[in-house]
Amino acid sequence: MPGSVGAGRAATATEAAPLLDDWLCALEPAGAPGFEDLREVLDVLSDPSVTSVAALERRTARSARSLQRLFRHHLGVGPKRILLRARVQDAIAAIDRGDPRPLPDLAHDLGWFDQSHVIRDVRAVTGMTPSSYAQRTDDDILEP
Repeated sequence: MPGSVGAGRAATATEAAPLLDDWLCALEPAGAPGFEDLREVLDVLSDPSVTSVAALERRTARSARSLQRLFRHHLGVGPKRILLRARVQDAIAAIDRGDPRPLPDLAHDLGWFDQSHVIRDVRAVTGMTPSSYAQRTDDDILEP
């Protein structure tokens, strides 16, 4: 079944992203004020071309301040943090797929300024550099 994790293996970033979205949305009851606004914005975030708060503003027709209030109220963090996490997930998913692009090109395509920023951000989230992550073996993956 798509999106499910088979027995004995960890989820890839591509498999985990929809599960994370579902979990985040389950934090608030569906009738909570602003919940539908949050779902709409999270749907926009599923587009990998949205790599900045400015792009999110344009795509959602909301101001940066409005987005900050919405995210802080429902998620406890600002949109910049969620955008960064989404970009890191996109980078990890590309590595998991065996994306052939060199890291500087991948970083640029996913909205980072340069290679050093993607390395820093991936390491902050995964504990590994992108190259270390790509070279890991099944023995390196911790089972839940």
